[in-house]
Amino acid sequence: MAPTIQRKVLKFYREGKQHVDDYLAGVEHGDLKNLGALCSNWSAVVFALATLIALYALGLYRKGLMTTWKMFVSSTAIVALLFCLTVFGYVTGHCMKTMDALESRARGAGQNVGEPRVKVCGQCDAPFANQHTNPAGNRWICASCGMISRKPKLATKETLAGKAKTEECHARSSVDRSPATEAATKEAEERRQVAKQSKELRRRHAREVKEAREAADRADREEIARLIGSEAERLAWIFCMVDRASVDESVLRGAGSDLEQRGFRSRIELGAFAIPLASEQEWLDFITLSLADWLEQVEG
Repeated sequence: MAPTIQRKVLKFYREGKQHVDDYLAGVEHGDLKNLGALCSNWSAVVFALATLIALYALGLYRKGLMTTWKMFVSSTAIVALLFCLTVFGYVTGHCMKTMDALESRARGAGQNVGEPRVKVCGQCDAPFANQHTNPAGNRWICASCGMISRKPKLATKETLAGKAKTEECHARSSVDRSPATEAATKEAEERRQVAKQSKELRRRHAREVKEAREAADRADREEIARLIGSEAERLAWIFCMVDRASVDESVLRGAGSDLEQRGFRSRIELGAFAIPLASEQEWLDFITLSLADWLEQVEG
C-alpha cells in the first residue's frame, strides 16, 4: 500500500513540475522580473497566513477548545498554504535563476576583468583602427559596415576570438550535425512551440471570457434600464461600483467645485477606473441615495 501511494505522489509531483516548467518556458524574458516579484510577494502573504492559522490553532489547543473539526480545517488550510508557498517559491527561484543567467550573459560572464578592452562596432564587432582619439567629432566610424557610434562597445580580444570561433562552429554544425542532435533540437523546438501555443490559447480564452462577461453585463444593464429607466439604472450601477472613499472626497470638495473634480472612481478590485458624472443633478441624486442608504442602516 505504501509503495503505491509513494508512486502516485511522485507521479503527481513530476506531472505538476512539468506543467509549471512548460508554463515558465512560454513566459517572455521581459516578464520574468515581474512574475518573480509577484510570486515573491504572494509567498510572503501565504507564509503570513500559514503562521497566523498555526498560532490560532495553537491558542485553541492550549485553551482546550480544539475540536476534531477545527483541527481538520486548520490542518487542511496549512497544507494548502504550504503547497502554494512551495509553488510560488519554485517559480520565484526559477525567475531569479533565469534573470541571473541573462544578466551574466549580457555582461559577458567569461571575460577577464583585468584584460584590456578594445572599442568595437556595435553591429559587426569589428575593432576600430584608432582606439584613442577619432578625428570625426568624437564619432567612431566602422570601416567594415560604416556604422557611426558615439559610445562604442567595449570587448576583449579573447571575446572577439571566441565569437569568431562560435560562428565557425555554428557554420560547421549546420553541415555535420548528428541525427541525435537534430532530433534533440527538433524536440526542444516542438516543446517551445507547444508552450507558446498553450500560452496564446490561455490568453485568448481569458480574453473571450472577459468579453463574454462584459457582453452579459451590458445586456443586464440594458434590461434593467428598460424596466426602471436609464437614469435610475445608472445610479444603481454607480452605487454598486463606486469606492466609498471617492464619494467622501467628492462631498468634501463641495458643490462649488467643478463637476469633473467631483467624479467618483470604482473599487480597487474592479480596476479603480474613473466614473465621470453626467450632470449636476446626477451628483445630487447619488449623494441623496447614499445618504438615504446610510440613514437606513443607522436606523436598522
